[in-house]
Amino acid sequence: MALLDARKNSEYRSQRFRYVRVNGAFTESDQNRSLWFYAEARKLHGMSEARTLELGEQYRDVCQTFVVKPGGVATQGAWAMECVGKMLGDGMVIGHETLGAFVADLVVRGEEEEGTISNKRMVEKGSTLLRDRAKGEAHTDQ
Repeated sequence: MALLDARKNSEYRSQRFRYVRVNGAFTESDQNRSLWFYAEARKLHGMSEARTLELGEQYRDVCQTFVVKPGGVATQGAWAMECVGKMLGDGMVIGHETLGAFVADLVVRGEEEEGTISNKRMVEKGSTLLRDRAKGEAHTDQ
């Protein structure tokens, strides 16, 4: 908070600081809810996520705040997870390169609505970014 308070009064206040928090899809902000697995960790991350969003509102004039919530992250060669993701849809699994492309673009451009960003949105935009990149590389190879 001291950083954000100092930035409010600095010459850089017209350039908003971008804060991106990566949380899991299954975090839980309701501290009284009964959970079946990883209850303490999910509630802790949920509480932290809620506090992050509150601070984002409080410091909206100097800070852009994003909480990205990927589902399961499928790494290269994780064919079982990729198959499960295809069966369950875009809400549950995201490829590691797709997630990386989305988060990198978010950090550099910040062109998303502030707040929580779902796995589905990350899959959509991250996949588009990777496709566009591949098209650009194909043009430079010729």
